[in-house]
Amino acid sequence: MGKNGSRRRSVRNSAARALTGLVLAGAILGVGHHASAAPDPVKASAASPRRSNKVYAGRLGWVSPGRARKAGYFEYEDRWLPSKFKRKLAGWRKKDARTKDWRDRYKAKSRHYKIETTLPRAVLEIDVKPFLDELYETYSDVFRRDFGLTGRGAHNKLIRIFHGYDEYALRAKGPGILTPRTNPGFILNGIELVVFYEATDPANFYNTVFHEGAHQFVAALLPGADLPLWLDEALATYFEGCRYSRVTGNIDVGHLPPGRLAKAQRALREVKLTDGDSLPERMFMNVPRERFHAVEYSLAWSFVYYLTHAEKGKYRRGFTKFLRAMNGAGKRPVSEVFRRATGRSLKDLQRGWRAYILGLELPRAPKWVRLRVEDDPDDVALQSEDLVWSIDGERMDNPDDFVQWLERRPANAPTEWIVVRRMKTGTPIGWRPKFIHATVSPAAAARISCLGTLSRHHTLID
Repeated sequence: MGKNGSRRRSVRNSAARALTGLVLAGAILGVGHHASAAPDPVKASAASPRRSNKVYAGRLGWVSPGRARKAGYFEYEDRWLPSKFKRKLAGWRKKDARTKDWRDRYKAKSRHYKIETTLPRAVLEIDVKPFLDELYETYSDVFRRDFGLTGRGAHNKLIRIFHGYDEYALRAKGPGILTPRTNPGFILNGIELVVFYEATDPANFYNTVFHEGAHQFVAALLPGADLPLWLDEALATYFEGCRYSRVTGNIDVGHLPPGRLAKAQRALREVKLTDGDSLPERMFMNVPRERFHAVEYSLAWSFVYYLTHAEKGKYRRGFTKFLRAMNGAGKRPVSEVFRRATGRSLKDLQRGWRAYILGLELPRAPKWVRLRVEDDPDDVALQSEDLVWSIDGERMDNPDDFVQWLERRPANAPTEWIVVRRMKTGTPIGWRPKFIHATVSPAAAARISCLGTLSRHHTLID
């Protein structure tokens, strides 16, 4: 449920829409021959998010473009901004021209964070700063409500944001250390957050900051704490279910990340209950770091979610006592700390935890659609393995949207596609994503279909 209150800001339309993908096998289309690489990721984005031909104009909400203009809003590179940005954009572009690589990084501040970055100023000011401050308020609210933790220790912490994966991979952890894409962000020196941003998949940035930012927040609230691995990761994963709207500037506070829930349900469905130990200890609490992977993250999150949400929050107060007791519990077994803090044993709760998680409805997980190009690949601009970003500026959130587009697509007119292509670099980073524009003609000899899908983070609404 989104939060309301006087602190809500008038927030500008987004720089680049996050397109969730599609799952469809065997859709066949003819494609045309023209394509162009988009030099500017902002311009490469589909049109700014609209609702029934309306645009978002801050406190006015969703209004017609005409009304937005009368209120002082203007359209800039497929986004709607308040008039105060007109005089700032030229200055930002001039400064951006001097930012070539991480050696030219600049410093900035939001209400709650210090920032070092090479991001384009427009992206930082319009999209990222509002997100970070909303994130801080979300952490403060949720940690107080669900975990009983308050404090100002997390204020004014540092986040370093690399513009693109390339330099992040080569420089984020120091010379000679290549950081893989599977590690899109991390905490440095115990409290500094390091992450990268790519316009071709901005949801990856927001998802990473939701998780790693929670680590940063916990470390500041509980300085010197030595939480067990499973608990530390569960608290961070708890925020992967949140979603952010770059249009309204609001975070939709939720705690059901689709991928985590699917993994937890699969593991709990397959496991057998025994009398010798408790499921939480066996499945994730006593798993060593070298074997603590995606399934263990998911199970740890699911246990914390159960304790904070099951039976209308019946166990929430006990979990708060347990969390405080774990801060400084030393080497005492988790089961003992849990029993002392909550008055219940882990075995008492294992059946309820398992049944509760298996009973949750799995949210729809967004997907990228991967293209297959057949018959006459030299006749087309699209390529196999391209990821669909948009078609005629229309966002595709699920297979139904794609099917509906197929049903109403023009029979004899070309359509405009934007795809993301992985371009080989011949360097240690392997490949980099690039926006490609293509005109699709129904008369072309080549055919395209859905080769498969790739998962997408659900953490960006628009």
